[in-house]
Amino acid sequence: MEESINALLSKVKIEEVIQSYINLKKRGANYLGLCPFHEELTPSFTVSPAKQIYKCFGCGKSGNAISFLIEYNKSDFKTATNLLSKKYNLPELRISKVGENEFKVDSIVASTIKPIMLNLEANISSVFDLVEVRSNTS
Repeated sequence: MEESINALLSKVKIEEVIQSYINLKKRGANYLGLCPFHEELTPSFTVSPAKQIYKCFGCGKSGNAISFLIEYNKSDFKTATNLLSKKYNLPELRISKVGENEFKVDSIVASTIKPIMLNLEANISSVFDLVEVRSNTS
């Protein structure tokens, strides 16, 4: 299943997915916008197409295209992956029920999303350290 999820994520352009829901502006290699998960006046929500991740430096929410759709739409894993599959004309992933009338993300986190989330902070920090260094030397 992890291979299927990685194949789906490799086809997805996270900036396109997120721009379907919020306004993003290109800033260098990344995109910046107002976070949809908390109220803010100054944009702190950043999307990195190179890393295929998002991070809000205001509320701390972060993840990939699947986790964005789960959080934004308050949906489950199956709904989010099916939405992406349809958007990119890919076959739907086969996901079985893990509870009564419910697809629990928690059961999938350990093998798929958790490793991404563990490396997410380090990946984002390195991207933004690089951007900050370039900005200070300009």
